[in-house]
Amino acid sequence: MASKRAEIKRMGILAVLASFCCALWGSAFPVVKWGYALSGMTDGSVWQYIYYAGLRFVLAGALLWVMTVRKIGLPKRQDWQPILWISLFQTVLQYTFFYIGVSKTSGTGASIIAGGNVFVAVMISSLVFHNEKLTAPKVIGCLLGFFGILWVHLHDFNMLTGMHWLGEGLVFMATISYAISTNLMKRFGKTSSPVLLATYQFIVGGIVMLAAGNIFGGTVTLQTAQSIGVLGYLSGVSAIAYVIWSLLLKAYPVSSVAVFGFTTPIFGVIFSDILLAEAGIFDTTAVWIALLLIAIGIMIVNRSEGV
Repeated sequence: MASKRAEIKRMGILAVLASFCCALWGSAFPVVKWGYALSGMTDGSVWQYIYYAGLRFVLAGALLWVMTVRKIGLPKRQDWQPILWISLFQTVLQYTFFYIGVSKTSGTGASIIAGGNVFVAVMISSLVFHNEKLTAPKVIGCLLGFFGILWVHLHDFNMLTGMHWLGEGLVFMATISYAISTNLMKRFGKTSSPVLLATYQFIVGGIVMLAAGNIFGGTVTLQTAQSIGVLGYLSGVSAIAYVIWSLLLKAYPVSSVAVFGFTTPIFGVIFSDILLAEAGIFDTTAVWIALLLIAIGIMIVNRSEGV
């Protein structure tokens, strides 16, 4: 009985912390677009978006460094390879795709597509990293979830004109990069501190993106306190959510953590409606059918894990 109560408590902690992370990430979809507008980037070049992302992640890494440097110290020689690999997929590739993609789609659409990170992470964990077994229920759940993501765009069978491949397509590529980084963090977090990996991968990835954006003329001017505040919020979202998520990945199986990602598109839709007034962009019924299908797919995957 005591062990059962302990397990319920353990899963309760996971549910609260993972859902909190997803709420922060869900709010980031519309806030990024808001930040673009405040910084005069609504029609900006690709390199402006890359530069803006670099600013965000250098600040996120600096924030973590200030908060944790006494505990984590400097990376050791064996830490640098994990830092570079995670930085490549978690920060550089994911957010290069994401920042360009989200500039060409709605916050609601981006958040729903990004909900597929649950299924992509499970598939990559099983087929690439061999962290867990790929079973029929997982396959069915993943396919159902992906259909839910597509449904919001294809419910009127307008495939060719309903999707913008430089928008939704790049957001989906960001989802794949995220899924790979999730499994890398699970693997490397066994031998290195997740907080150390998170801190320095943000700094390294942010510097790379900042330098690339600057070289190609993509500078951004933050002229108002509001634009600075939005950038600070996005940096805080990255720092807080990713560290908590990394610690959860160290303590729990990938599927058990990733399954809570279904709440990200729900929070994304809610925050997009509040901040960007996007409720009328998509057919409301189609949005909720898509989210329902995603949730059912997650429950199937979750049940197959016995969580």
